[in-house]
This record gives sequence, structure tokens and C-alpha cells, in this order.
Amino acid sequence: MKKGKTVITVSGEAMSGKSHLIFLLKKCLQENGFDVKHEVSLDYQDEDDFERQMDQSFYNYLGLMN
Repeated sequence: MKKGKTVITVSGEAMSGKSHLIFLLKKCLQENGFDVKHEVSLDYQDEDDFERQMDQSFYNYLGLMN
């Protein structure tokens, strides 16, 4: 089967949870075998910086950790 390209756009107001949603979508897609590339916003230096910051804050965002 030929691989195609799908574009998912997440937009919204500042501090509305866009980065956390992107992180969740990215992890879910990767765990299901998708090759995911994401255009990092100006809030992050690069994709590694995004991953690092999201890994550190994601569970706090969900209220699962103190």
C-alpha cells in the first residue's frame, strides 16, 4: 500500500492546550506505527525541546501528579 501524507492542524488561543494536544496526538499516532513529523512553534527550539518539555509537564497538566 502506498504511503500518503496527512496534515493535521491544531489551532487555538494562547494557553489553550494546543501543545499538550499535539503531544497526545503525536504519541498515539507513533504508538500505532505512524511516522510523525511536526512543525514546532516558536515556543520551542526544536522537536527535541518540545518532547522534553511536554514529557515533563504532561502529567502535571492532566492533574495526575502533585
